[in-house]
Amino acid sequence: MKKVARKVFVSGSSYIISLPKEWVKDNSINPGDTVFVNIGKRLLAIHPESESPERKIASIQDEDSSLMLTRKIISYYLAGYSTIRVKVNSETRKGVTYALKSLIGAEILEDSGDAIWIEIFVDERRFKISDLLEKMANTVYSMMDDFHASLLKFDPEKLEILMQREQEVDRLYFLILRLLKSAIGFSDLADSIGTYPKEILGTRIVLKNVERVSDHLYTMADSLMDFGDGIPELAELAAASFTSFKIAMNSFFKIDEELTREVFLLIERFENPRIREPTTVEKAINIRRIEDGLERIMGYSEDIAEITLNLSV
Repeated sequence: MKKVARKVFVSGSSYIISLPKEWVKDNSINPGDTVFVNIGKRLLAIHPESESPERKIASIQDEDSSLMLTRKIISYYLAGYSTIRVKVNSETRKGVTYALKSLIGAEILEDSGDAIWIEIFVDERRFKISDLLEKMANTVYSMMDDFHASLLKFDPEKLEILMQREQEVDRLYFLILRLLKSAIGFSDLADSIGTYPKEILGTRIVLKNVERVSDHLYTMADSLMDFGDGIPELAELAAASFTSFKIAMNSFFKIDEELTREVFLLIERFENPRIREPTTVEKAINIRRIEDGLERIMGYSEDIAEITLNLSV
């Protein structure tokens, strides 16, 4: 939110300040129009008669790469755009489809063959970031439980479902990121969605860490599918890794310093288990990928605990 200074003038019994010209133009306010003032203890919030947010429209004309088009659509979504008009061909059309699978509230409103009109139906004020992040974490917890169970008793169906849920985590990730970006620019929205300047950076880092944990779970599930059997020797490492993450997230939601200590102690005291010698190079690679993913999840858990500790001060 931009801060500007205004002098206070007196006219009769009224105190008068001028409105910033840029804000007046952006909100299409004309002389004689009515604006409304919300009165707080130390804050006045002025908003125009129409409280509907400004609709931002984007146009993507010349993009031949399907992957790049997907990235551009996601970028406009994160930047708070309401409408995205995209020129497409048989190749780039796939990029639109993939982007929409990853974005909550994004729908095709019109498709003329060579152009697609995407509308974003997201009312930012409906959501609380803490609630969305908790839903995201709960989805990751269920992925962890299924992966741990499959290490003990190989279950390809469970692993397949786990890998499908990774996309649901991505969808929540992009929605929360859109909200955080909006909150940086508008303090009234920040209050509405339940976040504050002190928390935004920490929340952004935690959010990315949760998304990375989900990515690692996908990769580990894929590796276990390739391995084709359970690996009980890794169950202890998985349990420690997943427990550290769950405690770290709980510490963040509660801003609890004592829980951060538990995370640090658990990671510090844990020793990697010995694994039986794999029978092939391919199986050795799969085991190493799983070990690497579990170790990285511990690292992300430690990062989350450190952010919580910083916020608790």
